[in-house]
Amino acid sequence: MTSLPGTAATWRYAVIAVLAAALLSACGFRPRGSVSLPEDFRQVYVDAPLEVVDAVGIFLQSGGASLADASSDADAVIKVRSQAYEERVLSVDASTGKGREFELLYTLDFSVRMKDGTLLIPPEHVVVRRRYVFDETAVIGANQNVEALQADMRRDAAETIVRMTQAALGA
Repeated sequence: MTSLPGTAATWRYAVIAVLAAALLSACGFRPRGSVSLPEDFRQVYVDAPLEVVDAVGIFLQSGGASLADASSDADAVIKVRSQAYEERVLSVDASTGKGREFELLYTLDFSVRMKDGTLLIPPEHVVVRRRYVFDETAVIGANQNVEALQADMRRDAAETIVRMTQAALGA
């Protein structure tokens, strides 16, 4: 009887991987960004600036929904009432007196209304915060860093909107 090298170890790893997957799925674990939306929530109109529409659309699509072209075609409307960025100084360089560490805040006010007119989520306020250190020797890179942080903050706010909607729907 000949034995293939590594066969027992391969089976052992396969069994461990299957058991780990079963345990993770049993506890409700889902990869980040994964949402589950009900069947009656498949077409959603997002009344917001384009960059917010794109960010929300990514999370809606991961849950099986799609963006509607018009509010009249939608099962629900997500309305972004306002969005704003604010920058605060957290620390100052002792030798120059210039800001060194900053906090960037992104606030977004939204509501969700179903097709029948019921308010699923009344006006709600989402705040996302990020900290960064300003390097005055790399001003161009610092500006690009802030833009990247703002895009990341929009994605986090969009995910929060979709997760709150998911919770309100009981999905």
